[in-house]
Amino acid sequence: MITVPSRLEALLRRDLGAIEVALVGPDDDRVDETLAVRVDLSRGWSLLVTFGDESEDLAVLQRRLTVVVESFRETLEGAIERSPRASAGERLHAELRALAASADAVDAAVIDAQSTVVWGAAEAEDAGPHGGETLAEVIPFDRQARESARASSPPPAAPIDLAIAKVRELPAVAQLARGGAPFAHHDREGAPPLVARSFASIYLLVLVFEAPYDELRVERAMQARLRVIERLILTLPPVDPSPLGARVRRSF
Repeated sequence: MITVPSRLEALLRRDLGAIEVALVGPDDDRVDETLAVRVDLSRGWSLLVTFGDESEDLAVLQRRLTVVVESFRETLEGAIERSPRASAGERLHAELRALAASADAVDAAVIDAQSTVVWGAAEAEDAGPHGGETLAEVIPFDRQARESARASSPPPAAPIDLAIAKVRELPAVAQLARGGAPFAHHDREGAPPLVARSFASIYLLVLVFEAPYDELRVERAMQARLRVIERLILTLPPVDPSPLGARVRRSF
């Protein structure tokens, strides 16, 4: 993915009060947020800048942004011309990272109601979907090592894993897997706080937070990106998830 030059992003945040700066491609059909302005670049790309102060005059910000971008246009368009087309998985990963940042979430992920597959997550190490199979720790044959392994505590689950587990327990998710109605779930005071929303029949977008969140900010961020996330999910190749349950490996 093409990244915004750090000098340009720092300038827009400092001088214009931007809260998010992103380069969006020609197939990105997201609806601009209320407090966003964009400048068109080459090959259908554009620079989208989001602001947080509703008192700002967007027409003034648009003019100022255009002037600033002109100083960086050659750098931006050079990066666009050199960039290969990213895969749907890579673009989904980038969208989820941008959504998490815009909503002030710890993480954002897409799951589905009919399998244990995690189709993408903002904080994942790569952009590919992952099966839900749990692989148990290796059980060593050495007696002393075995006792040590039994005494050790498993690492704590990541916030997004806790949130996904809670969402999968919702009765509405089981109904969704059988063709039930779309739904939205909010747990602002939960442990952890989370938001889940279904889309495209069986998929769920899950956001997890460190603390009670700003519902208006989260709703605006999701509205701005859900259409793009849905389109990218529907272009991903199918994944045959591994069977549920843990497997145990033995070391020799």
